[in-house]
Amino acid sequence: MKCGLRRRKTGTLAPGVQTSVKRELVLKEIEGPGGPREVLLNNTEFSGYKESTLTTNPTPIACLDGSTDCLKHLGPAWLSELPAVGSTEEWDIINITADAHPIHLHLVQFQIINRQPFKSSYARDWDAALAAAGLGPGDGPPSPYNTVNADGAVGGNLAVGPYLHHGFSFPNPNETGWKDTVVTHPGEVTRIAVRWAPQDIAINSVAPGQIAYPFDPTATIGQTDFASNPGGPGYVWHCHILDHEDNEMMRPYITVCPTGGCVVLP
Repeated sequence: MKCGLRRRKTGTLAPGVQTSVKRELVLKEIEGPGGPREVLLNNTEFSGYKESTLTTNPTPIACLDGSTDCLKHLGPAWLSELPAVGSTEEWDIINITADAHPIHLHLVQFQIINRQPFKSSYARDWDAALAAAGLGPGDGPPSPYNTVNADGAVGGNLAVGPYLHHGFSFPNPNETGWKDTVVTHPGEVTRIAVRWAPQDIAINSVAPGQIAYPFDPTATIGQTDFASNPGGPGYVWHCHILDHEDNEMMRPYITVCPTGGCVVLP
């Protein structure tokens, strides 16, 4: 595959693919009296507010760095995933719930690298790390999001590397091309390579900060891009089960220009 990001037969990144960021992101169920009451991406509400402060504080506290007035602003106070346009990232989605979740990313398509099971003790130790940080359900990950863990990943989570079982599974035959949704199974890490550029752009033909789209995905509300398109509110990634995405299993993200700015490819 000319523009493939992964090797088909080995479940690894293709030669020449350089990832800018590795993220480890946890899928977390919050239990209620009669079963799960909500499912969260990285233990974070859509709003970015700590769940424990939504009803106890006059002013809710953000679980991300920045202003607590999250809902009135589009920016880092509300968002945690801020990929650079033109970049490729590895997202390792760690499913510590009891269910499979079809995870869908807007704007982009990605390629599935592999899946790998992990020990059940990871969920126990993750909960212990959350409690040790003085956090609870819906309060965000155990550590600050941009802390780099022992796996070299951001996301604020306990490194999953020491808990992995040996061996991994390759993508199924119907998963070998570009996808916009991937099923994440319970007890597994699902690894995907995500690039913020059109699929027909060959490997090494786009770099962070280079815009290969016919519009500028970094343009936000109140801005107009190089093609006279109005800027938008950004994008989301979420579970594609309706009951889940309607019960907080959705997070916003925006593409950004790296330090030095962006350029439009001809």
